[in-house]
Amino acid sequence: MIRAEESQKQGGILFEDLKSVYENAYEGLPENSKFIYRLHKIDGFTSQEIGHLLDMSPSMVEAQLGKALKIMRDRIRKYQLSRLR
Repeated sequence: MIRAEESQKQGGILFEDLKSVYENAYEGLPENSKFIYRLHKIDGFTSQEIGHLLDMSPSMVEAQLGKALKIMRDRIRKYQLSRLR
């Protein structure tokens, strides 16, 4: 029973750690990329809807999303690598 509790506690710590890394990666995005990411991933808007809202083409919205995702992936990857050392 102790091992299960210890494992659960470690899992909770890891989750909180990952959540913090994700939030920091999100907060570090350029403002425009952060806004577009939020509209798409959190609020559920489509690229076309975001483009209409911000007066940009859906392909520009997709480019901004790609930029935001790359930045976030890179930051999360750096965290993962630091945990291996």
